Amino acid sequence: MDKFEIPAVEEAINELKLTEFSTTLDKDIIEKSNIDLGLNDLPELPPDAPDNEHFGQACEMHNRACLAHICGGYDQAYKIMLAVMKRLERVVERNKALLEGDFFKDIFPTMVNLFVGVAVQYQKVNHITSANKLFQDNDVPGAIEQWTKALAVGGPQLNHVLFGNRGQAYMLQGEWELALRDAIKWARIRKHFTPPLVIKGQSLLQLQLFSEAVAAFKKAQALTPDDEELVKNYLQPAEELAAQKKELLLEMAEQDDDMSSAEDYLEDALVALKKKLWVDALLLLNDALDVNPALHKAQYCRAKCYFNLDMLEEALVDCKAVTEATPDNAKAHFLLGKICRGLLMPEQAFDAFGRAMELSPDTAKYLKEAEDSAAQYTEHQEREDKLKKERDEYHATLTKDWPVVIKETEDRGRAMFSAKDLKKGDVVFEETPIVSFQMQTSQNRVMACNKCLKPLKFTESGLKSVALDLVEEMKSNPAVSEQFGGVTFDNAEELAATMKEVGLDQAKEPVPCEFCKSTYYCSEECRQTAFTETHQRLCLGPNPPEGHPMKDLIATMNESDLPITQMFPRLLARMIQYQNVEGKENKSELLAKNLFQHMSADENDKPDDKLKEQNEVIALCKDAIYDERLPYAYMPNFFWRMASLRARNSTQIKIVDSQIPGLEVEGAALCAGISAINHSCTPNCHYTSRSVDHKHTLIADEDIPKDIELTISYVSQKLSLEDRQLILEHTYGFKCGCPKCKAEKK
Repeated sequence: MDKFEIPAVEEAINELKLTEFSTTLDKDIIEKSNIDLGLNDLPELPPDAPDNEHFGQACEMHNRACLAHICGGYDQAYKIMLAVMKRLERVVERNKALLEGDFFKDIFPTMVNLFVGVAVQYQKVNHITSANKLFQDNDVPGAIEQWTKALAVGGPQLNHVLFGNRGQAYMLQGEWELALRDAIKWARIRKHFTPPLVIKGQSLLQLQLFSEAVAAFKKAQALTPDDEELVKNYLQPAEELAAQKKELLLEMAEQDDDMSSAEDYLEDALVALKKKLWVDALLLLNDALDVNPALHKAQYCRAKCYFNLDMLEEALVDCKAVTEATPDNAKAHFLLGKICRGLLMPEQAFDAFGRAMELSPDTAKYLKEAEDSAAQYTEHQEREDKLKKERDEYHATLTKDWPVVIKETEDRGRAMFSAKDLKKGDVVFEETPIVSFQMQTSQNRVMACNKCLKPLKFTESGLKSVALDLVEEMKSNPAVSEQFGGVTFDNAEELAATMKEVGLDQAKEPVPCEFCKSTYYCSEECRQTAFTETHQRLCLGPNPPEGHPMKDLIATMNESDLPITQMFPRLLARMIQYQNVEGKENKSELLAKNLFQHMSADENDKPDDKLKEQNEVIALCKDAIYDERLPYAYMPNFFWRMASLRARNSTQIKIVDSQIPGLEVEGAALCAGISAINHSCTPNCHYTSRSVDHKHTLIADEDIPKDIELTISYVSQKLSLEDRQLILEHTYGFKCGCPKCKAEKK
């Protein structure tokens, strides 16, 4: 086969930059919080000191380590927590019975979690810092060694940084297969991020795997459709090379009437496979399949190559095609099982291994894998059954004081039903949201309590906007002037100044967070509650160091107009709080499962382009607020389903201050119980939110007999059939088939 002229990669290298990471401790927040992170003022207590003094000192040191962690001082946090562990170890040596006490059962696990987290990040960040310096000094092999050591530390924190940086270094070294492997792993972590796909495409291009390179560049283009440079510099050259190669192969094949050239390529590929030369074999197999796409043996071998190159998604496509075309191929089913297991698809893996065993029951390796898969699947099912039981108990707890029940239905998922006859106007259910947040457009106008969303005061731009609206209203409605002593204003700036003078710009003096001073509340009670539930894991501090992931996370949350960007970090922080404070096994996972149970989205659905930003938030959360006890919460499907959850199950909030014109807050909330209520275009209930106590209340709109499903409308009932169906399908993921829709269709 002729060599093809492949574009150079210098431009790709120059466009992709190393990810820097700072470990500088923010001294300013330490001074302002009046906390000394050192241990000089906390000398080790004598062994015979009372247990409560030992535990109190350990908690104080833990708080200091938390603050150091927030400020980016991983080395300080690590050293403090190491001292905590050593001191507690000596206390336990004196009295092992303490291990059965409340401190070690309820509080100590939180300390261990922080210790493990800061230890991992401390080691990884040190390796990254060393590697980046070596890379800048042109010591590429040294940098690769340091990034490899960081990956060997374990844990998923910062792995996207490591695979991204090391992959670029491998490109500079001309190690294309290694660069490809890192790019694949990077892309798997950041599923909707362009750079790893560019590196993957460039690596495949250099390996002369042109069709695979085209697929990678097309994925990158789908994420950035307006990037003309990507099309010009990468996609088009790859497509041209792929077309040239295919044309050449077909010309050669025409000279062989019996199509023997495809078999020749396959024969050579099998030799390369025996030597485990995966890329060489893949090149030959692509040639064989270009000449004869129906050569299933070549497609099976290509799936095997993809699998060994960690290109699991590509392997899955080929292997599924082979098992469909040759259903009695035991080897193909066996390979499919291994691929599905690698993609965390236990049910599919179980089925594939089982089919392989049916076809070849005497093959020892099939038996071993089938037994292992069966054990994993059984464990998976037992866990699901346990969670279902706990979910039912959770539903019962939610509704125990109300005349409603939540139960599963055959065709509508979870649903809420009346447990007795209800009267029109009855309050039938009430709950406090798990998380709530103010919409970005509302934040531009009004400062609200970060916990209960009560409106506090106008922003400068919000006050000007309201003044403009009021001036226009005064022209057509003189009654508006009565709020200002009967004075009519024709100048918005003058009206805004008057509103400030008479106190109509502010409903309440905001209570700031004592650390970051940039998050506000309506009361000390809300501040303390929010800090316990979520804010202590999202507090930025006054002057965070450059490169700290929390700084990027908060900036993204503040600048985004996507509600999922606001909701996800808060819900993740709340799930961690469930682990730390309530200490109930599986409570956080149960919360997630409980909410997801109502969704109609398939977990294998792919998010659209609007969710690219959300995937950046995912990666930032993994760095800023990772928790080892919630590994499932950092999986790609979890985030995609979280986005669907926000769109389909959150409730809208509008809180209006009755004393100040225009002072209103728009937001959204996620409620465990109300999220179970299904839609109908002729609902029998509606919900409201109370600003007094932040409760969400469900009210009956008509008399409802016992055992009838309760429904609300997700859209305005004034809309036409076409508009309702469009919104429900695109926003909530289903086509409504309620009686009203059926009647209007007729």
